[in-house]
Amino acid sequence: MNHALIFSSRQNYWERASGAHRIATYLRQHGMDIEVVDFAAHWELEILKEFTRKSVKKTTLFFGFSIFFSYWNQTLSKFSLWLKTEYPHIKTIAGGQSILQSDLTNIDIWVDSYGEEAILALAKSLAGNSTAGIKFSADHFGSKKVIKALGSYPAYNLKDYSCIMQARDFLEPWEWATIEFSRGCKFSCAFCNFPVLGVKEDTSRSKESFEYEMKYNYDNFGIDRYYVVDETFNDRLEKITKFADVVEKLNFNPFFSGYVRADLLQNDGMVEELARMNFGGQLYGIETFNHASGKIIGKGLDPDKVKKLILDCKDYFKSNNKTYRGTISLIVGLPFDTPEKWVDNQIWIDKNWMTEALLVYPLTIGDSETTNLSKFSQNLKKYGLREIDKKSTVMSRKYQFWIESNVSKTEILWEHDTMNIWQAKEIAETFQKKILFEHPLDSWALSLIELDLKSKVKNLSDHLTATKAQTYPRKHLIPDFIKSYSLKKLN
Repeated sequence: MNHALIFSSRQNYWERASGAHRIATYLRQHGMDIEVVDFAAHWELEILKEFTRKSVKKTTLFFGFSIFFSYWNQTLSKFSLWLKTEYPHIKTIAGGQSILQSDLTNIDIWVDSYGEEAILALAKSLAGNSTAGIKFSADHFGSKKVIKALGSYPAYNLKDYSCIMQARDFLEPWEWATIEFSRGCKFSCAFCNFPVLGVKEDTSRSKESFEYEMKYNYDNFGIDRYYVVDETFNDRLEKITKFADVVEKLNFNPFFSGYVRADLLQNDGMVEELARMNFGGQLYGIETFNHASGKIIGKGLDPDKVKKLILDCKDYFKSNNKTYRGTISLIVGLPFDTPEKWVDNQIWIDKNWMTEALLVYPLTIGDSETTNLSKFSQNLKKYGLREIDKKSTVMSRKYQFWIESNVSKTEILWEHDTMNIWQAKEIAETFQKKILFEHPLDSWALSLIELDLKSKVKNLSDHLTATKAQTYPRKHLIPDFIKSYSLKKLN
């Protein structure tokens, strides 16, 4: 049986990344033996090497690196060099949604975007000691051999996106797993650079595959809490109903946390179906409370109506004794945004949202042809945006420091008539400092609650009041958890 090792890398090192397990599940369904190495970027290098020595087989076709949002560190750089030195005959393959922005080293083949079909084709080709027939990109990426999977090997309507874990993954019952229901987004917001936008068809998985994964994870590992990776989970009411029907029949109560589009909460039955499914971790990508800004990015519902919708949703969940953690995500600096508007935002938040979570980021616009470009990136002028020259002699010393340390080499320095990138960064930093000490954990970090206890809490609602500053110190426990996991894998 052909074999491969897939090493998973993400910056939030207390979470397992789903990409590696999704590829592993798919290849196993096609007759391969695939082992996933979670938290690989945070292992001790010598343990990583020793594990590999013990695990490589005569039938090992490739070493895979599953990269979550471009994260790569010195451990992986040294490890990938060691792999090429120790096993020069085995290909190294890296894959992920933002893989071409990553500073990876010693990689033979790069797979951009959803990779199931591309990796399967590669595995079959490598089994014959060749990559002949593989659809590599004709675009110029230097010396990189790149597969643009979205075009050459599309995999965003598979009807099954299961991640079936194994005993050798050593899951703990208090961990949160990642789950995927569908791919692509029904919408096409101007600032967004997700790879599959404007999807008209329902790409959601079958209810049978969902039920199997729920029962399998609970029966084998005790897992019943999930992060949902869908770009917009509540894009279709019938989709939620399909999965809520399954949840109601289970003999346990799973809890889900993911991205929810706030303006769709006005649709009849939407809030009730989310509650029936126990989808209480709701991260709202509202982006702006400025009506003009909202209209230009494709989110044009009156901000006052949006505010009422999320407050009503919160009240519904809590009045029905459902666990709820709402998170508002906002972008500073969208066209028509002003510094004065953020004074108004703070007043509303202080009055209505201090018991819930908040995320605030400056507007980021990519300029690299190797990334999935947003509409902003493709046509700055259309949206009233202008590029600032990074080498401008009028930049202050502070701005030059930001360019050198905090601005990606593929990021445009932008301005428009009412704000620029520097003002946006300053406003965002001010909010982020306040959030740390005054707001509780956001919907995407709730697993930290149970990490501290190393056990599942009976009622998650009882543990949702601590601020980020009170909770994040628990991260010091993570290295011991990863060390324990690595030794289990080794032995």
